[in-house]
Amino acid sequence: MFSRSNLVLFNYPPSQHVLYLLTQSLAVSPVLSDFTALASAALAIVGMVLQWRYPWYRMTLEERVKDGAMTELRARARIKFYKHFAPILTLFSLSILLGLVVCLNWG
Repeated sequence: MFSRSNLVLFNYPPSQHVLYLLTQSLAVSPVLSDFTALASAALAIVGMVLQWRYPWYRMTLEERVKDGAMTELRARARIKFYKHFAPILTLFSLSILLGLVVCLNWG
């Protein structure tokens, strides 16, 4: 089958592979990898909390519209932003964390 030695990606020498360069930069600076892991874990937690609080937030905005404290258009815009931002933040931060784990185990 395939192994790392006979698998050639895009006909680049091994020193120019993105994964190789990334693992070398992470190997040089373990503080950067620790900071990246902590930051991506914190962002993942924030994204999960935002997703968990979404129904409550939506209900609050609907109540504000009923009370006349907010326009319906502004409430729709906030709901749309919140609905898309929370999952994107969670997936982005978890992909960074997964990429970091893969790169650290690769090298």
